[in-house]
Amino acid sequence: MYKYIKNNELKKSLNLFKRSITITKNQLVKEFLVDLDDSCIRSEIFYPIRNLYHPPIDFINKNNPSDALFLKKKKINNWNELNNQEWSKILQNSTKCFRDNIANYIVNDDQNEFMLNENNAQRDLLQSQLLEFIPNEMKDIVKYVFQSEGKLTRQNYLSALVGLLKFAIGVNHSQPIGLDHRMLIHSIQLIHSASLLHDDILDNSEIRRGKKAPYKIFGNKKTILLGDYLFSKSCLNISIIENINAMKCISIIAENLVKGEFSQLNGLGSLIEGLNNSKDKKGLVGNYFEKYLLKSYYKTASLFSFGGIACSELLKKAYGNKLRMEMIIYSYYMGLNFGLAFQLMDDILDFTNSISQVNSGKPFFNDIKQGILTIPIYFLLLRDQERATKILVNTNFYNSDKAEILKDLVNILFDTNSIQASIVCVAQYLERYIHFINLISKSERNVFSSFLVKMADKLLKIIDDI
Repeated sequence: MYKYIKNNELKKSLNLFKRSITITKNQLVKEFLVDLDDSCIRSEIFYPIRNLYHPPIDFINKNNPSDALFLKKKKINNWNELNNQEWSKILQNSTKCFRDNIANYIVNDDQNEFMLNENNAQRDLLQSQLLEFIPNEMKDIVKYVFQSEGKLTRQNYLSALVGLLKFAIGVNHSQPIGLDHRMLIHSIQLIHSASLLHDDILDNSEIRRGKKAPYKIFGNKKTILLGDYLFSKSCLNISIIENINAMKCISIIAENLVKGEFSQLNGLGSLIEGLNNSKDKKGLVGNYFEKYLLKSYYKTASLFSFGGIACSELLKKAYGNKLRMEMIIYSYYMGLNFGLAFQLMDDILDFTNSISQVNSGKPFFNDIKQGILTIPIYFLLLRDQERATKILVNTNFYNSDKAEILKDLVNILFDTNSIQASIVCVAQYLERYIHFINLISKSERNVFSSFLVKMADKLLKIIDDI
């Protein structure tokens, strides 16, 4: 980008700013006492990129022995060595086998009582910390926003993670989690709620949680102000906890949300222009796919990963060296992989909801209508680029037949195995997620690891209706 900058002083300023960011990051890692190696993080985030160009042979070998044997006998190593129908069957079988395998990590003990208690406690906290002490002018929109709880995925994930870490270090995990942890999880949930309010306006979304988006009823100004209020309330709650590292995690989560939104600005139009001018079209698609995965990390996985570190930091303060440093690192990578799987599945459903009853209250084609590219489109671009580009151009501009065009797009995504290959990427992230759960629990099954694995199974269960 510097070739466009003619002013040398500005160049120096930008270089200084870049160095200051690096220094800040190094200091942050040092103060956390956690070795978050950048190359390892990138390796986790970009793990599925190889699937764009080559079949997920390792995943098939580990989970689907019969098809793995067939591929080995036929010496299959590339996508073009089998037809789409054959690959569709193999990919679907492999994902099903993976789901069957993770059932072995689920114990019969009932986790519902633990999560029910925590959800009730969080509901009471919301009532006492937010709903009872809001200005009269905000009461109508606050009640509208919080009368629908949503799936509580982040809240449930972090509550179960605290239980898992307590189990791993041998402290009384049967007791409810402490007030500090509840306040932290509540604050992270507030950040998520605030980001949804802002996102709906930025994306011009009509529906949120099965009803009209808040800004459609209360207007942009009031909705933005509520989002700002929730962010500030979250920061106030974290300051009460008085844990500097937890505060840093919350700051990183908030910063990454904004970085994710900015990285989403260059989407469909930019890629189409690039494809028209680039000689290395495969490389260009790969580069955009990397940016997409990084954006998904910033917007979604960062909350799970740094939320996990924040919860770990509170435990470290309470129990000291009992919580080993590698457990904090494992909790970070758990969140990274689950968050990416969660976001990618959500992006897949943006297409498949048009032909299934899954999440019937959730709108579909929302991303592509906004010119936002997601994982199925990247697979399609490397399988049938000419047809894909033609359809994408038509969806990017006003077209009276847009509904029919989008329907055709979904059919092509299935015909080219772009949906099936995307689901395998989700399964691969979940495979890594379960790997880190087992590292924390030392593969000892318990109600908390079981609940966390069930979250993975629930995510994949959605494909039954696709």
